[in-house]
Amino acid sequence: MRPALFMAALSLVSGLASQAQAAPDRIETPVRERQCRNPPEIEGRYYNQQGLGALRCPAPPGYEILLVSSPTQQWLDISGPTHTWSSERLIRQQKLPGGAPRMGGPVSWLAQSPERWQGLVFLLYSQDEQYRYHEAYVAVSLGDGGICPLGVFPFRREAENAVRQGQACLSEDVTRP
Repeated sequence: MRPALFMAALSLVSGLASQAQAAPDRIETPVRERQCRNPPEIEGRYYNQQGLGALRCPAPPGYEILLVSSPTQQWLDISGPTHTWSSERLIRQQKLPGGAPRMGGPVSWLAQSPERWQGLVFLLYSQDEQYRYHEAYVAVSLGDGGICPLGVFPFRREAENAVRQGQACLSEDVTRP
């Protein structure tokens, strides 16, 4: 009897472990130009008419990320099931030394549950006149109320904590349906 009980418990524990592996609490998707592709023609035309470049980058099902580029900076346009938010305004307000903020590293998508994304974090960087790099991390909520910025932080951990702790959105919510 005891060996059978032990085997049943072992089977249950290994089943729970495989479920935990199947539902990560985060995924990372690239935002490098070589890992993204051109958006559909009508969407690309919209950005081209404004003198901008846009590439569609990988994102979890139900979401889209566009890497948008002007001659002086880059930002992300994020679309979810019901809302779209552009990080352009938030990034323009940031005064990173050297200016010309660019996107760096992957986007970290933080899960609230296996089927629901709580928010995301992405890296901005710039280079000053002495060729030193400066970084800042943008935290974004993907809650029921839409997509909204939580803030810009000097460290990734702070940005991720803002998402995980459900920090309030910045007062100027630029989410649009």
